[in-house]
Amino acid sequence: MYYSTVGILAFLVLIIENRDILFFHNHAFDKPSWKAYKHFLFAVLAYYTTDILWGILDYFKLETPLFIDTSVYFIAMAAGIWLWTKYCVSYLEEKNIFERILVYAGRIFAALVAVLVIVNIFVPTLFTINEACEYKALSTRYILLGVQIIMLLLISAYALYVIVRRRSEKQKRYRTLAWFGLIMSVFLFAQLWFPLLPLYSIAYMFGTCLLRAVLIADEKEEFRQGMEEATEIAELKQSITSLLDNMPVMSFSKDVETGVYLACNQSFAEYANKPSPQGVVGLTDYEIFDAQTAAHFVEDDRKALSMDTPYVLYEDVADAAGNPRQFQTTKLKFYDESGRLCLLGMSLDVTEMESVKKENEQTKAAYQEILSSNTVYENIVSVLSEDYFDLYYVDLETDAFIEYGSKTEAGYRTTENRGTDFFTAVVRDAQELIYEDDRAGLIDVLDKEHLKKEIEENGVMRHYYRLLIGGEPTYVSIKALRIIGDDRHVIIGVTNVDAQMKDRMAAESAAEERKAYMRLNALNRNLLVLYIVNPETEEFEEFNTSEDFEKFGIEKKGDAFFETTYKNSLSAVYPEDLERFRSVFTKENILRTIEQDGLFILNYRLVYNSKMIYVRLKATEVEEDGKTSLIIGVDNVDAQVRSEMRYAKELSAAKKLANKDALTGTKNTHAFTQAEADLTARIEAGEAVEFCIVVCDINGLKTVNDTMGHKTGDTFIRKASEAICDIFKHSPVFRIGGDEFAVICQGHDYEQIDALLEQMKQVNAAHQKEGDVQIAFGMARYENDALVSDVFERADKRMYANKAGHMD
Repeated sequence: MYYSTVGILAFLVLIIENRDILFFHNHAFDKPSWKAYKHFLFAVLAYYTTDILWGILDYFKLETPLFIDTSVYFIAMAAGIWLWTKYCVSYLEEKNIFERILVYAGRIFAALVAVLVIVNIFVPTLFTINEACEYKALSTRYILLGVQIIMLLLISAYALYVIVRRRSEKQKRYRTLAWFGLIMSVFLFAQLWFPLLPLYSIAYMFGTCLLRAVLIADEKEEFRQGMEEATEIAELKQSITSLLDNMPVMSFSKDVETGVYLACNQSFAEYANKPSPQGVVGLTDYEIFDAQTAAHFVEDDRKALSMDTPYVLYEDVADAAGNPRQFQTTKLKFYDESGRLCLLGMSLDVTEMESVKKENEQTKAAYQEILSSNTVYENIVSVLSEDYFDLYYVDLETDAFIEYGSKTEAGYRTTENRGTDFFTAVVRDAQELIYEDDRAGLIDVLDKEHLKKEIEENGVMRHYYRLLIGGEPTYVSIKALRIIGDDRHVIIGVTNVDAQMKDRMAAESAAEERKAYMRLNALNRNLLVLYIVNPETEEFEEFNTSEDFEKFGIEKKGDAFFETTYKNSLSAVYPEDLERFRSVFTKENILRTIEQDGLFILNYRLVYNSKMIYVRLKATEVEEDGKTSLIIGVDNVDAQVRSEMRYAKELSAAKKLANKDALTGTKNTHAFTQAEADLTARIEAGEAVEFCIVVCDINGLKTVNDTMGHKTGDTFIRKASEAICDIFKHSPVFRIGGDEFAVICQGHDYEQIDALLEQMKQVNAAHQKEGDVQIAFGMARYENDALVSDVFERADKRMYANKAGHMD
């Protein structure tokens, strides 16, 4: 029964340490290699189970169950070797013939053991169990154990080969794989001589604990850091495609040589009577518009290409549906990254704005007509355009007014209201009829004195505000002017300009967005490739590719984007980034990140022409024609990243140099001051700290300098420094004066301080016989002092006492 204790302990340790891999879904372990490791752990659990049962069945002397359990024991052991081989090959990912040989060898070994176990039932070859329930190992069993040892050593040797071949931050993890095989081999070799001891269970327990502490812990930390990095910049920029599709201005680009459209936004696609930009790309003007309109566009293109500055024009053309429109269009030529001559166009629909301009001109004509009229009311009606829904005739001396209401079907206005105090009525009615944010402004401009001054200076007063019509704020324009020859009366008209104002605001917004687009377009020269992906079907299409990216030979269209990317990553992604890329770049992870943060970002490296370059992948979702599309772009950020790395390296080197003593190579006084401040801060924060300070001083340095010269004195100082550093190997050594050193001991050196000081005495004794450098020293421990300087002062006093030949 005591035999089973080890198996039970090992079983529980494995379950506790690896519960996240065995029973929970952790995205850090989504790679194929970790699925193989999970299967390996289950094989180990199966082995533990057979080992536990073996001790119980042997204790109760149950012959037949013990025979069955021992047979399963051998199969579980073989399965463990096979699955360990499969995991190591998958994790190392060398993709060579030796890996395939290892995998097939593992399978063959497992199958061979299964066959031998079956044969052993009829012809004993592995083991026997007699009626007294005594286990006896046969020769084949020793051969199988020897083969297992060889396979484990081969896998360890292969892991060491990968360490030598790759210069990677994963070398510690590869060493862990090698150590696992060596541990298993040692215990398995011992099992050959002691078959009735649970040595293999102990080996598994040590090995899986080592894997958990080093390899798996590092993988989880790397995954966590990668996820944090992917979310750091999530809100810095918006997708360029989203910006284009939400700009009211129409934008497009053409290939000058062929005349085909290379790209456009959704606004231009709708103008061309196409459901999406994809319906426009690849077509010419003659394939989209009627012949007359197409010829007009081609002629404008020709003029733009002949100019070195942007060509701005106003044009009256029909859209693809035949509706007359007027546009303000800007066209300019440019060369793309491949040297191809292209034409960029941006068009703003100004049809409604021109309509408003014509209506204003008609109003002016109506005003000129009223000058020759004899009837006041007829003059009032004719001076204003048909859009004025409210008219006032105001006496500026008495404040009396006549309000003319809406027009009748015959076109005449009817008198709706007369009043005695127009300006008081304005203040009263504004509280109910005017939008709250615009009330104060309207009351100010309709103040009588302000109104008179405005008309006298400018001839007219005009103001825009929002009137509540049906409870909704509606933009209106109020205009006041005098009739020539009549300084007493003013005519005030109110017209609905809601559509025009909203068009104007949209036009102003479009102009700003167009400007932003131009700036972004100028900054977007580092874009390598852009993909549009259907997240449901995974159909994808390459939207734009740089010349460099073309050389990878990656598919431009397909129906399995993530599977295709996974396959292509093996040749395109830098080997050290491959595992992280494959674990993070999954559809589920990308969509979840976009849902949480709005943007998915992944930094990694590509291999191009045997050269490594840094890139940044960004992904977001946009709505196109009622459907959700996934936009994925890859930018070349190699120059930026390398500049940042170079700066960080130079900064680190400068910091190290600032803290280093030039003569001895130890830390200097500045570094000691920093270390002292750090320890004091920890003390003030209430941390439990343990440390001591050793102060050292070189005896006889002044005599050496005076008699032999400072060059010999410098050699004397370096010898003393080497002696101190050699004794205090685990602690920082500081040169704090010409012949004075200080050591801050923590951890190992703190625990061994007495032995180290004794070693100092022995070194001094040896040097005294040889006539070499002598070092006086004093040590003080931290004893709840308020300041680190208090500990230093005690050590300094003891050093001087030691120098004088006395010890505390």
